[in-house]
Amino acid sequence: MKSRERTIKVRHPGESRGPGRKTDFKKPLQTLDTGFRRYDDSKERVFVGLGSNVGNRPARLRAAVRALDSLPGTRVVRLSPVYETSAVGPPQRDFLNAVAEIRTELSPSELLVSLKSAERRLGRRRRKKWGPREIDLDFLYFGRRILRGEPQVPHPRAAGRRFVLRPMADLAPGFKDPSSGRTVSVLLGRLTDPDQSVRLLMRKLPWKK
Repeated sequence: MKSRERTIKVRHPGESRGPGRKTDFKKPLQTLDTGFRRYDDSKERVFVGLGSNVGNRPARLRAAVRALDSLPGTRVVRLSPVYETSAVGPPQRDFLNAVAEIRTELSPSELLVSLKSAERRLGRRRRKKWGPREIDLDFLYFGRRILRGEPQVPHPRAAGRRFVLRPMADLAPGFKDPSSGRTVSVLLGRLTDPDQSVRLLMRKLPWKK
């Protein structure tokens, strides 16, 4: 009797799943029989920076993560620890910062529009540049894409800011910045600005209801 071999098809990023089939990103990732955690290769790794220095800062971050998770075709897969960081710009209260890794079916331009809309719903008021912010949702990275225009990806200042790189290094230290080709951990180690004070505040921010 001839033995039957089981063939597992590997789908590459961007490959169609067939007409009418959509991925449900609210379902947990599955595990193959081999015991290895299946890599969710149907979506690019997308990172969004979160920040707040007005009002109840932890509550504002929680609301922001929930807003991200509720975007169409989007789910938050991981959230970094929360850091308290010195503000960039005029004297003001310290920020709480974190980075969320998401998977999304939205295009970069759709995601940018959704982030700005979420900021408004969460009470963001437009003030002078570098002023206090109820909530800040920064579009940091969309996989390995380099885009010029709106949105500009990677974020033009992400690779030089400790309050971005420190929490992101907790999530993806080996992720390579597409513009420089350097990993997040290498970029973090190259920072020398003593004014960028970053202090671990919360190892885990509970955000699910």
